[in-house]
Amino acid sequence: MIRLVAVAAVLAVTGASAAAAERRFPVGDFSGIALAGSPDVTVVTGPAASVRASGSEAALDRLEIGVDGGTLKIGTKRGLDWSWRDYGRVTIAVTVPMLRAVDVGGSGDVVVDRVKSHDFTAAIAGSGSIRVVALDADLTSFSIAGSGSVTAAGRCSAGTAKIRGSGDLKLSGLKCTTLSANITGSGAIDAYATQTATLAMMGSGDIRVTGGARCTVSSTGSGKAHCS
Repeated sequence: MIRLVAVAAVLAVTGASAAAAERRFPVGDFSGIALAGSPDVTVVTGPAASVRASGSEAALDRLEIGVDGGTLKIGTKRGLDWSWRDYGRVTIAVTVPMLRAVDVGGSGDVVVDRVKSHDFTAAIAGSGSIRVVALDADLTSFSIAGSGSVTAAGRCSAGTAKIRGSGDLKLSGLKCTTLSANITGSGAIDAYATQTATLAMMGSGDIRVTGGARCTVSSTGSGKAHCS
C-alpha cells in the first residue's frame, strides 16, 4: 500500500509539471478570433494585443497561432495528431483592444469579458461554446451549426439568431430592440426584444422571446414560439 501511494504521488507530480508550461505567441493587431479544436480560451479587453498559452510542452508544440487578415487563428500544426487524452488540455489567454467576431470550429470554449463595437458576430460549427459577459453593439449576429451553445448579455439594437441543429442560443440577457430568429432542427433560442421579432422555425426547435416585442411567426413542424 505504501509503495502504491508513493507511485501515485510521483505520477501526480509528473503530471503537474507536464501541464505547467507556458508560452507567449507574438501577434499583430486583430479584431476577430477563429478557434479550431478543443482549447479553452479566455478573452479580456486591454490596451495591447497579446496571446499566452498554458499546457504541457507536447501540447504547446502542436499549437499554431497567428494573425491572418485581422483574425487571430488558433489551431494545430498541419500533419500533427492531437488528442487531449495524450497531451492534456490547453488554456489560452488573449488580450485585445476591441473584438468584433468569434468563430469556434470544434469543441473549444471561448469566454469574453466584454465587447463594445458597432457590430459583433459569434458563430459555432460543432459542440463548442461562446460566452460574452458584457456586450454593447448596434448589430449582433449569432449562429450555431451543430450542438454548441452561445450565451450573451448586454445591449444591442438589432439582433440576428440562427440555429441549424440542436444548439442553444441563450440571449435573454441581451436587451435588443429588434430580433430576427431562425431554427432548423431541434435547437432552442431564448432572446429579448422590445419592438419587433421575426421568428421562423422548421423542425422541433423552440424560440422564446421576452421584452414585449410584437412577434411575427412562421413555423413548419412541432416547434413552438413563445412571446411575452
